Amino acid sequence: MSKNLDDTINLIVSLETLRDKLHQRRSIYAPTVRNESEILDSMRKLVRDQEQKVKKMTTTLDIFRSETRKVINQIEELEKH
Repeated sequence: MSKNLDDTINLIVSLETLRDKLHQRRSIYAPTVRNESEILDSMRKLVRDQEQKVKKMTTTLDIFRSETRKVINQIEELEKH
């Protein structure tokens, strides 16, 4: 579970770093329309990649919740007897 948290933190840091680099690039010189298009394409790809990672993490968390619920239910059943 801490791996998922680490992945999420790394994702946030990566996105913030990308944002900062884009701001620096724009402040250094005015990008052309082509450069803007390349930047947007790159950002779209990054977002798609990150969406896939989030889906995987969500699936992992769902499985973890389900398994945790099963264990809790088993413990509750044992406590009843």
